Amino acid sequence: YVHFVDDSTEARGVIRRNADTLGEIGRCKIWRRDVARLGPCAPLPPFDLVFIDPPYGKGLGERALGVIVDGGWLNGEAIVVLEESAREEIEVPAGFEAVSVRTYGDTQVIILKAGPTCP
Repeated sequence: YVHFVDDSTEARGVIRRNADTLGEIGRCKIWRRDVARLGPCAPLPPFDLVFIDPPYGKGLGERALGVIVDGGWLNGEAIVVLEESAREEIEVPAGFEAVSVRTYGDTQVIILKAGPTCP
């Protein structure tokens, strides 16, 4: 099961069409929300895998990561994949280990693993 969070009508439409094309729309929940206002995870169980792909150059990736950590959205050993502009300096938050940092043209992809000290 997959949860998507985006406040853009256009982005949610693309997500919906893609999930429908794959025959997986029934296995998706699409949230109309700004991640900065996501709130607590409960009553949902925490997630094992989270992808963060915000608009580049606005510091939104680090902000989104803080929100999902504070809201209890990650289980104790979750993997977080953060995509951001290659020009952005991303600070690995306390409780996470950077498993991989790769650059593809103007894009960097950072794979983080939450550890036992992740808040």
